[in-house]
Amino acid sequence: MDINKILNELKTELDQNSTAIAALSGLPMSRETKKVLDYLESNRALVEDAVVALANLERSRGKRRGRRPAWIEEVMGSRGAS
Repeated sequence: MDINKILNELKTELDQNSTAIAALSGLPMSRETKKVLDYLESNRALVEDAVVALANLERSRGKRRGRRPAWIEEVMGSRGAS
């Protein structure tokens, strides 16, 4: 699957998530509404992180010489691989 297609799908999900958060923010805050709002906000944060990571990956594609970018080293280092 193409990275640009995945990015577009994630951005669409992010827009839908933001719309849902805005709609819920206008409702009275019951416990259930608060739980759903918290879930949507955490999901939005995960999707934003995925968009940033994929955008960085897209920019770094192609044959490169030299050291890997620092953000790749951080990700690979946190997984225990080098």
